[in-house]
Amino acid sequence: MSLARHVKTALDETRMLVIGAQVLLGFQFNGVFQEGFSELSRSTQLLHILALVLLAIAIGFLIVPTMHHRLVERGQASARMQDLATRMAACALLLFAVTLGLDLFIAGQRPLGIAASAAMGVVFALAALGGWFGLEYWWRRRVEMPKSSRQREVTPLDQKIEQMLTEARVMLPGVQALLGFDLLVTFTRAFESLSAASKGVHIAGMACAALAMILLMAPAAFHRITFGGEDTESMHHIGSFFVTCAALPLGLSIGANAYVAAAKATDHAGVAAAIALGLSAVLLVLWYVKPLLDRRERGAT
Repeated sequence: MSLARHVKTALDETRMLVIGAQVLLGFQFNGVFQEGFSELSRSTQLLHILALVLLAIAIGFLIVPTMHHRLVERGQASARMQDLATRMAACALLLFAVTLGLDLFIAGQRPLGIAASAAMGVVFALAALGGWFGLEYWWRRRVEMPKSSRQREVTPLDQKIEQMLTEARVMLPGVQALLGFDLLVTFTRAFESLSAASKGVHIAGMACAALAMILLMAPAAFHRITFGGEDTESMHHIGSFFVTCAALPLGLSIGANAYVAAAKATDHAGVAAAIALGLSAVLLVLWYVKPLLDRRERGAT
């Protein structure tokens, strides 16, 4: 299989993982605004915020290959890109497993009690780790994987554009989940009880999510309306620009939503701001700073 096909497969698998993250992300943000959330203990509410942060970082890991492919590889296929996608998927799955356990523990407390819900959370977290890591590494020892000596190959233009559009689809579900949450929550009674600062941050996060969605849908619109579905270098450059730019408002939107959720759970604006700024910083380092440093290092060698 060519490196280009390996990269496309890795991106398709990442899309599957992002869809799973989308469901949990919706629970994390919506849960804070449900009536039963205020009845949870403070420690459980903080665990909910921890799960939210871990899931956001997991989504950040899943978007890293897209940003690396755009900023470092410039759309070309490489073994380095393939290995990075594998490592980032493993990091995301690890955080998914922990988040799944925490979410089941939180959701199960009211109907099952603390002890039973804690047991359920641990069992399913371990089951996820076994299903996503244990079985895979056990089976990997039983099969001999072919090794490729190719480190990089020239990717045909049509495949580069296909991969770029796939990368837009990798990021889009998370944006859709955020925007849907931001729009829906404004109609809840819990939103009315927020401070003016939280409402303002929420609106800003909603605007960032809307901007990110516009940017991610623009490549498909250009490909169809401007270029009539034809593959050109201009189309590839334009689409890459939009996909790369979309990560910035997405990271800011995630941080803004994290602030609102943390402020409601902790009743402390300073703690919420620290969580939001730290989370946004981690995402932007993963998506921009690290790839740009890698590109600079590659250019120097």
